[in-house]
Amino acid sequence: MSEYEIINWSPNFQLLISHFQGIPNEQNHSAASSNTNIQYQFANEVKETRSKYKIKIIKIEVFAFFNTKKSWLRRRNTTEEQNLHILLKHEQGHFDLAEEVARKVSIQMSKFPGKSYSCKSNQKEKAINEIKQMLDKKFKEYALELGTAHKRYDKDTNHGTIEHMQKQYNVRFSKLHP
Repeated sequence: MSEYEIINWSPNFQLLISHFQGIPNEQNHSAASSNTNIQYQFANEVKETRSKYKIKIIKIEVFAFFNTKKSWLRRRNTTEEQNLHILLKHEQGHFDLAEEVARKVSIQMSKFPGKSYSCKSNQKEKAINEIKQMLDKKFKEYALELGTAHKRYDKDTNHGTIEHMQKQYNVRFSKLHP
């Protein structure tokens, strides 16, 4: 069993049964559920100017992650080893999809580093929070695509059961892995 709750996406990482540590939702009849998402973090410089603050964004990183404690699978739906392999491949696709969206959002967020913003607040922490709120708003706008992408993936592949569609996605996702 993995001891980590959050696993950041990595090109050499593949999901295993042990990564699905959550309790299945009884109202959800799916064979599995992967809790993947994207997040960002930023670095900044703060300058005080005439009792106000100017924040320069130095760097923004966007990353995809998998939550082991909120991801689950039902073993009774995966009795054969082959079915389990197919299921894990489909769930890895959700993680890879999150990485694809993270890369797109990273490109969209790349317009902020190098820019400076004058803040209204005369308190350092509040000034930084102003910038964080502005970035959060933009990030959320861009990140909405992830939910839509997950739904489209499940619909296109019927949760991994339409073999030729799943293979198309697998080829697409293989480009993320060396």
